[in-house]
Order: sequence, then structure tokens, then C-alpha cells
Amino acid sequence: MRKKLKKSIKQFGVLFALLYSPAVCGQTINGKVVDAAKNPVFAASIYIKSTPSVGTVSNIKGEFELIADEEPGVLDTLVISCIGYQQKKIPFDMLQNRDFLEIMLYEKSVPINEVTVKTSASLTREFSIKKMDKLSIYMSPVSNGDPLKAISFLPYSTNTSETANTELRGSSADVSRVVLNNVPIYRPIRNTRLDGLGNFSIFNTELIEEQLVYAGNPPLKFSNSIAGLVEIKTIEKLKNPEELRLSLSLASVGASYSKELNNKSFYQLYGNHQFSSAYLKLNDENSSFIHDFSSTDAGLNFHYRLSDRLFTNLYSYFITEEYNSDNFMANYMDNMYSRNIRNFNVANIEYRSPFFSIALNNGTNFMKTNFNFGNFDNQQTEEQIFTSIDSKIFFTKFLSLQTGLSHEYSKEIFRNTLPRYPYAVSPKDSAFSFINPTKMQNTEVYLYGKLLLGNIIGGLGLRKNIPTTDQENYLSFQGNFKYNLSKHHSLLFSAGKYNGYSIPDYLIEDFHQVQSKQFSFEYSFNADQLDINFALYTKKERQPLYYREFDSIRTTNLEIKGIEFSFEYSYERFKFYGSCISLDSHFNAGEEDWYNSYNDMDYLLKASSSYYNQKVFNISLNLTVHPGLYYTPVTGSELDESTENYRPLYGQYNSQHHTSYTSLDLTINKIINYKQSRILVFSTISNLLNKSNQQKIIYNKDYSEISYWNYQKRIIYFGFIITL
Repeated sequence: MRKKLKKSIKQFGVLFALLYSPAVCGQTINGKVVDAAKNPVFAASIYIKSTPSVGTVSNIKGEFELIADEEPGVLDTLVISCIGYQQKKIPFDMLQNRDFLEIMLYEKSVPINEVTVKTSASLTREFSIKKMDKLSIYMSPVSNGDPLKAISFLPYSTNTSETANTELRGSSADVSRVVLNNVPIYRPIRNTRLDGLGNFSIFNTELIEEQLVYAGNPPLKFSNSIAGLVEIKTIEKLKNPEELRLSLSLASVGASYSKELNNKSFYQLYGNHQFSSAYLKLNDENSSFIHDFSSTDAGLNFHYRLSDRLFTNLYSYFITEEYNSDNFMANYMDNMYSRNIRNFNVANIEYRSPFFSIALNNGTNFMKTNFNFGNFDNQQTEEQIFTSIDSKIFFTKFLSLQTGLSHEYSKEIFRNTLPRYPYAVSPKDSAFSFINPTKMQNTEVYLYGKLLLGNIIGGLGLRKNIPTTDQENYLSFQGNFKYNLSKHHSLLFSAGKYNGYSIPDYLIEDFHQVQSKQFSFEYSFNADQLDINFALYTKKERQPLYYREFDSIRTTNLEIKGIEFSFEYSYERFKFYGSCISLDSHFNAGEEDWYNSYNDMDYLLKASSSYYNQKVFNISLNLTVHPGLYYTPVTGSELDESTENYRPLYGQYNSQHHTSYTSLDLTINKIINYKQSRILVFSTISNLLNKSNQQKIIYNKDYSEISYWNYQKRIIYFGFIITL
């Protein structure tokens, strides 16, 4: 054990030395970007005109440091730009003998007859809790560059599974949605699991313009979400006319290429291959349960402008993946194998004028999954076609309206072999086979209006299904009210009732109607260096759940109440973040009695300390602490002579819980500029303290003895990305 630890520390020390080594540079330009009121401008882009690939961005204090590999010529130009501000160009002959620059940007003044309202913006943007762009995703200390993992460390994420699942405010990921360019993407994560890093999403951050997070009360312009929602928009303009990125890490190799076809059109291509040999060899002690994993994925984003007001966009993605590891169920442990092939496509065509826009959106998803374990042999085929038409009308700059129609067709075919008894799952135990096709069509219309009255923003949404003969009639509605008390303070009230349908899996092989009622109150304070957020919320959900205790599906009511507090403070090169959630979550299994939900927690604490210094390195320590999750204990067993297996006898639902969970993670990265290239070297150590955090209980044959299946222990991961 000690030899393994010493070996890991030595290997990481070599990488740390590489990160600490000074960058190759010729000249360093330091400065600060401010607006007309001398407030710092965050995320301004600063680069040299002759070599636009050599650039940087301003931090939250507006400060920047630009490292050039060569001495810029006196005829060269420094370019400073930021969304919403006029671009500024400064000749280098005006920068001679100046150690520090203060650069002032002025807001764009757009004639009212050109663009009064930006019709491309989301109508519900003001009611989202978090707005993330590509830069903020990469800056997240836990994201590893993944857009959904960046959400997992935010205060309202109640993800306790160490994955990229969007578990928001106590709700499961199954009832929250991720929407890409107005099309819902179900199961937005990879099945392949790199324990310690968690499942990654199927989205490429390089293609993302903006990611809006709605922790609750999801906007009714989208369908089939009853908990929270993540709205992703792809980019509409490249920063550089042409760019090539190459990446290599401990478990993957990849490349992406983007090229501007003209001033209005471009395409982006990317591909990755994931492999397990080096990852498992370095982390052999803490990944012994993983036998093998691999995946290959590729994507295309094509944006073409037919005119100044009419454009089309195509996003296409393909992945094939395999995963082979130990697994356990009931009192049986053995090898598990899964394989997944998937292709989804999102196509949009949109017309925008200053006061009106209309869009046609189409999405297709085809997926085939195989799963083998014990006497399980499951094959699931999934087909989905989504079509919607959306229109926005801006009557004045104070009043806007969005309306539309959506149709969703889903078909699932299960070709399964399942255990006849839930406690007899070994290959020698009795099983039965069947084919179960199921499908669902759902058509809905919606109307959403927004009103701006001074410091008050109000929103009201309605969504109604057009039921088929075998569907229930339902109406969803919501209201949002935001009051900006001052420049720094704001209040947000949201409430609504939401309807949708569950997505089938091998345990619940059919579509079921789901429903929720929500209310939330949120306060935000936002200043140059300090952000504070506080929230209260309550919601009631109704959805089907599978109960192993009965080997049956029951319609279940859940009641969730929560309190959130978070802060983020920046000082010089340091950033400090902390959050605390208290979650009161209970359920009934179609009975009168109520029980603790598995994630009923008095506290969920997250803290992060980060140091940013491009000359040396960027480093972040991230801590997560929460009580152990609840589970239903097995109190005894009885022998079933017909199967020669022991039948477990269960105690009260979720009456016991595991020991508390603690994980400390370390992230280090460094940017090295060399000529016109940029190299990002990164490394992470997950569960730095190598703590054994209990996740599940493993039973012996007659359930008289127990051991524990733990979350991932210490894992080292590293790699680099080259931008040419």
C-alpha cells in the first residue's frame, strides 16, 4: 500500500514539476479593462491583431496578463473586445514604456431601428439561476472541461453519485432535462463510467456559446421537465477563422477543427477515442473492479447563414462505447458488461428580425444498449423524433411573447431476459425472456409572456397537451417575478405546476405521466468581488418508482423542501467559494406512511479555494461533505427451497444510513504559450485523502454478513491540450 502511494506521489511530482516550469515568452503586457463607470469588465478578450491565437481574457477584477512569445512590432495592434461593448484597438507604438494599462470600453449604442431587442436571446434568461459560457465552464474547478460536470459543484446541485447527472434541488436526474438548441436530449451522459471522474456528458464545450441553468421551475417554452432544466446554445460565430486543437490524456486522445467558410458561415468537427490501459495501470489499486472501458465519439456543428436574418444550424453526434467491470446485486457479485451505440442530430432553421423571430427545430435520437450481468441479458433500442416551431414577438422593449407547438414521438423496444425472482440473479438461477415494444406520442402548445416594468420583470407561462385517446388531459402553468432592488441586489419568486412523461428503462419499461408543483424564493447579491445567494424552495413530485422490496412499480409521491446558501469571493489572484444545502425529502410508496428519501440531508457542504497565476500555475482545492445516504436494511432472510436462494427480509424504508461522505479533490493546470500555439497542461487528484466513502452494502449468501461498496478512492488523472 505504502509503495503504491509513494509511486503515485513520484509520478504526480514529475507532472507538478512540468506545471511549475516557467512559460516560454518574449514580452508580458499587464493591464485592466474597465467600463465608463470604472467598473471592471470580466471576460474581455485581449489579443494581438497579427497573431489572434495569442491572447488572454480579463479576470473578475478586469485584470489581464498577455504573454507574447515574440516582441510585437511597433506597427502591430492590441485588440480588446467584449460582448456588449465597442471593440478597441491600440497601436503598439502607443504602449511603449508603459508598465500597466488601464483600458476603457464603452457600451455599444445600437440605433433603435436596427435592433431594439436581441431576438436570439432566451426569453426566460433573466429567470435562470446560473449563466455559463465556455470560459466559465473551463474555469470551474471540478468540470474537467465538461459542461454538465461544471454544474455538479454549484450550490443547487444535489448530485451525490459522483457523475455528471443533472440532479437539481433534491430531484433525480430522470425528471430534469437538458435542451440543446431547443431540442431535448434525453440521457445526456455517457454510460461508460470513469470512476473518480464520474460520467462525462455527451457535449463538447468548444461548441457552446451559453449554458443557462434553471434549478427549479423550468421554463414552459420547453416540454417534459418537472424538476430543473439546462438550456444549451451552440456558438453562432467563431472567435478565430481557423483553429486546430489536439488533446492527449491518461485515458483519451482527441482532436477538434473549426473553420470559417465566410463571414457568415463555419463548421466545427471533433473526435475522441477513450482507452483504459494507462488509466488502470496508474490507478490499479483503487480501480481493481474495472476490467476495461473504451469509447469512440465524433461530432459536427455546421452553421450557415442564408442571409443576414435567416440561418440554419446542424449538430450531429455519434458514439460507441463499452464498459466491463465488477458489479453486485442482491447477494451476488460478478462481471458486468455494457455496450452502447448512439446517434443524435439537432437541426434548426431560424428567421430573425429586430422585433420578430420564428424557428423550426428538429431532433432525432437512435440508441441501442446491451447489458449483461448474472442472469440479466438486456437489449434496449430507442428511437425519438422531436419537432417544434417557436415564435417570438417583441411588441415593445417592455413586452414580449413566445408561443409554439411541439410534437414528440418515442419508441422503445426491450428484448430482455430477467431473473424470475429479484433475489435470485446468478447465471444458474431461473429467468424469463420477453419482447416489449412501447411508444408514446405527445403534442403540446405553449404561450409565454414577459413584461418589464422598471426594476420589475414578470413572466407567465402556459403549456397544454393535445391528448390522444389513451392520454390524460393536463395543463401546466408557471409564474416568475424578479425584482432588482438595486444594481447589486435582486429577488426572484417562481411557482408553477408541471407535467410530463417518464423515460423508460430496464426496470420501468413504459411511459408514465409525471407531475410536480413548485415554489421558490431566491435572493442574490452581486458585486465586483463578492457574490451571495440564498434560496428557499418546496416542491411535490409524483412519479413511478421501482421497489425491489416488492419487485413492483408504484406511483410515488415525494415532498422536497430545501434551504440554500452560497458565496463566492475574489481577492487578488485568489477565489473562495462555499455553499450549504439543507434538504428535507420524504416519500410514500402509495401508502399513508411517509419515509426518508435516500438523499434526505441536514447538510451538503461544498467549498473551494483557487489560486490563479499564469506565470506559475492555477491550482484549486475542492471539498464536498454530506451525511451518509439512507438505505433500507435487510433484517434477516429465509430459504426459498424452490430456488435454493435466500429471500431477504427488509426492515423499514430508509431507516438506516451510511457513514458520512468526505472528498477533497486537487486540480492543477498551467498554460504555456509557444510561438502561435497554446498548451494547456492539467492534472487532477480525486479523493486526495483516499477516504473510504460508503455507497452501497454488499451481502453474503444468507444476508448474515455485510461489507461495503465504496465510492471511488484516490484517482490521478492528467493530460494536455494544444491549440494551433
